[in-house]
Amino acid sequence: MDNLTSILEFIKIRGPIIPIQAAKEIGTNILMASAMLSELSAKGSVKVSSIKVGGTPLYYTPGQEIKLQSYLKYLNDKQKVAYEKLKQQKILLDTKLEPVMRQALRQIKDFAKPLEVTSNQETSLFWKWYLLPNDEATRIIKNKLGMKSTKKTPSTPKTTPSSPPKQKSQKTPLEKISQKKEIKKHSPPKTHPFQSPQDTFVEQMLKYFSKNNIRVVEHNLVRKNSESDFIVEIPSALGGIKYYCKAKNKKFLNEGDLSSTYGKSQLKKLPALLLTTGKLSKKAQLSADTEFHQVKIIQV
Repeated sequence: MDNLTSILEFIKIRGPIIPIQAAKEIGTNILMASAMLSELSAKGSVKVSSIKVGGTPLYYTPGQEIKLQSYLKYLNDKQKVAYEKLKQQKILLDTKLEPVMRQALRQIKDFAKPLEVTSNQETSLFWKWYLLPNDEATRIIKNKLGMKSTKKTPSTPKTTPSSPPKQKSQKTPLEKISQKKEIKKHSPPKTHPFQSPQDTFVEQMLKYFSKNNIRVVEHNLVRKNSESDFIVEIPSALGGIKYYCKAKNKKFLNEGDLSSTYGKSQLKKLPALLLTTGKLSKKAQLSADTEFHQVKIIQV
């Protein structure tokens, strides 16, 4: 049995673990053990926690998530409060929380899972208790939004339309953004497969990308002439850097726009970019300077 296999079997029995435990198990140093754990993580054999034990993350196998609760002592006081609130309520609406609570939820990534939900043409960010089944999350979110639940709830936050939509591009409540259209990887393209002469806002965004040598990797139309999601690659001295980009054709952006952009970027594990034709409200500007300072906002 090689060392990688030995460490993996050890994690299955004793996990979650830290590198020093793996090092002792196979008789090597922490540096080598950390490298092996990183290799197992890259292969998807093990997961890595955001909780740090002495500055080191925990490594565990799928199915051992519940054991992470044994390491709550490594959270700070604010994070513990957020943890307890989410554990009790299961689902929390981001815009209804105090700024301190919002920030804490963003820090306890092991326990708080972001969900972006669209209802009545408004996108909201919810936080889900990490062990809560998706069908139960859907039921609670529908209740919070004042929607009637069907007898059979879907296994994901997506729902089936109750009546035929007028346009193919229309989305039903709680439908997660999922339409993705790959484009050719030449930079920057003059034309795009998803470009539509009827959608002037998309055209405006594509012109902005082309002018700034930004390559579009993926595009998802959320609402015609109003909102789109992009994955873009921005040139830098160190090479292209990928961003999750939310583009909104809206006169005034609110805190919900910021929180949903940030939440979606966290889901995709990419830095956040928000392009808008409008301005931030006073309250949104305050949030942008504090809890959402990671989101780069550009008025186009």
